Amino acid sequence: MKSSLQPRIPKYLPVVVIAGASFLVGFAITRPPDLGRAPIGAAEWIAALPASLAAVTVLAGALAAAGLLVRRVLGTRPEAAPALALEAAGIGTREIDPETGMLSCDARARDLLGLTERRCAEADWLARMRPEDRTEALDQTRRARGSGRSVAILYRVTLPDGRTRWIEDMLAPIPGGRLIALLRDVTEQREAAERLRLRQGQAEATAEETARFLAVMSHEIRTPMTCVLGMLDLLTDEPDARTRAERLEIARRSAGALLAILNDVLAFSRAEGGRFELRPVPTEPGRLVAEVMDMMLPRVEPKGVALDWTIAPDVPERVLTDPGRIRQILVNLVGNAAKFTDQGEIALRVERADAPPGRMALAFEVRDSGVGMAPDVLERVFDRFVRDESAGAGREAGTGLGLAISRHLAQLMGGTIEMTSAPGAGSVARFVIPVERADAPAREAPPAEESTEAPGPLRVLVAEDNATNRYLVRALLEREGHEVTTVADGIEAVAAADQGFDVILMDVQMPRMDGATATRAIRTSGLASARTPIIALTANALAADRRIYLSAGMSDYVSKPIELAALNGALARAARSRRARAEAERPVSG
Repeated sequence: MKSSLQPRIPKYLPVVVIAGASFLVGFAITRPPDLGRAPIGAAEWIAALPASLAAVTVLAGALAAAGLLVRRVLGTRPEAAPALALEAAGIGTREIDPETGMLSCDARARDLLGLTERRCAEADWLARMRPEDRTEALDQTRRARGSGRSVAILYRVTLPDGRTRWIEDMLAPIPGGRLIALLRDVTEQREAAERLRLRQGQAEATAEETARFLAVMSHEIRTPMTCVLGMLDLLTDEPDARTRAERLEIARRSAGALLAILNDVLAFSRAEGGRFELRPVPTEPGRLVAEVMDMMLPRVEPKGVALDWTIAPDVPERVLTDPGRIRQILVNLVGNAAKFTDQGEIALRVERADAPPGRMALAFEVRDSGVGMAPDVLERVFDRFVRDESAGAGREAGTGLGLAISRHLAQLMGGTIEMTSAPGAGSVARFVIPVERADAPAREAPPAEESTEAPGPLRVLVAEDNATNRYLVRALLEREGHEVTTVADGIEAVAAADQGFDVILMDVQMPRMDGATATRAIRTSGLASARTPIIALTANALAADRRIYLSAGMSDYVSKPIELAALNGALARAARSRRARAEAERPVSG
C-alpha cells in the first residue's frame, strides 16, 4: 500500500519547469544592459533571443540533472528505504508462506543460503542446511507462527563449493499468516567464539594439570623426605651400631627415590621443550639389554620375580643408535613392570621389526605377569601424571611421568610405542625404533675402566655460597685425605686462586660473581692459576648447561646432588691432566 504522504508529481512537470527556468535565466544573463533601463519592444526581444537560447542550452543540462535527482528523491517509495539499509548492512530477507511451503528470497539471501532461484520450496532451504540443525530450525519456525513473536534461528548451511557458513535468522510473523526473516552471515563471529572457547578450555586444562602436577609432586617429594628426616632424627639418640646402619640405609634409599623423582621431572621438562638430543653411536643391543636387566635385578629379587631376556638370532651384533635413550626407555618399561609384578617373571625380547626396503628397525618388548591394567588406565597410560590407583596399596606410586617420557623418546627416535594389558593378565609394552647396521670393528682389548677412587692428596679450593654444601664438600674431600680451602663466592675464588691449588671446585650460581664469570677471570689473569683445572659444581644438569660451563673455561663438570664416585672421578681426571701437562713442559735433558 502506498503512503498517503507520497508526493504526486505530474509526469511532464519537471520538463516544463526546467525549460521555462532555463529560458528566463538565459535571457536575463544575455540581454543588453540598457534593456533594464527602459521598456523594450519586439525588436529588442528578437535581437536578444539568439544569446538567450545559447545560455539555455548550457543551463538545461545542469538543471535537468538537478530535476531528475529531485524527482528520484521525492519519488522514492518510503518502504524502499529499509531495503536499502538492509542491503548496505549485508542482510538478506526471505519470506515464507507456510500454506504453500514456498520461500521468496532476495539476492542477498540467495547468496547467503547458496540458492539460485528467487522462489523456491522450503525443502530446498532445508537441503542446504546441516542435518543436525534442521529439527531446531523447523521447531523455531513453527514457534514463530504459533506464538506471533519473533524468534532467532542459528544454523549452518553447506554452500555449493563445499564451504560451511553459519546463518543467523531473525524470524517474525507478518499479516496474512506469512513469516519474514532477516538473515546475516555470522561465520566469523562463530569461529572467533570457538577459538576463544578452545583457548579457554586449554587454559583450564593447563591449570588443572598444573594443580594435579603440584599435588603429585608434593606427595611424591614429601614421602621420601619424611623418611630421610625421620631416620636422621632417630639416629641422633641411637646407641646400637647395627640399628644406625639400617636407618642410614633407609635414609639413603629414600634420598635416592627423591633424586629419581627430580630426574623424572627434569627429563619430562626437557622432552616437553624438545631439548632432547640424539647421539647415535655403534651399540650392541645384547650388551645394552643385559646392563639394564642387571640394573633392575635388585628391585625384583626380594619378591622372587625372575628376569629373562632374549635377543633374536637375526638382530645384528652392532647397530647405530642412541644407547642412552634406549636405556632410559627400557629402565622405565622394566621398572613399571617390576612395580606391578609380585610373582612370575618379567621378560624382555629384542627382534627385527618390519621396515621399508633398505631400512632396519628393532622392536623391544617387555612382557610381565603382573596385575595388569584396567581399560580406562590403559587408554591414558602414556599421558602425563597417569598412575594406576586401583593396583592396590603398598606399591610404589611414582610420578606418572616415566611412560610419558618413554613415548617422547620413542617419537624423537622416529619410532612408536604401545601397551597392551588386561586386569589379572599382565602387560606387554613394545617400542619400535629405526636403526642402522654398524660394521663390527676389529677386536680390541677392552678399555681400562676409569677409576672412581680418590687420587693422591690434593690441595683443593672450593667456591660454594651455600654453607651446608661447603660443609658437605669439605667433609667428603677431607675424608679422602685432601687439603681443603673454602670461599663463599666468585670474587673470593678469584682472589684465592693463585695460592698453588691443584684443583678448584667452582659452584656456578653464586652471589656477587657467578662461577662462569670467576672462571673467565682466572683463565685471563695471566697468573699460574690460569692453568689450574676448574670443575663446575651445579644443580643445572642439562647438556646445554654443560657446554656453557666448558666454553667458559671450566675443565669438567659434577652435578648436584654430589655423588662421591663422580667427584672422585672428576678429581682423578684433573690430577691426570695436571701431571700430563707438567710432564709435557718438563725440559728434555741432553
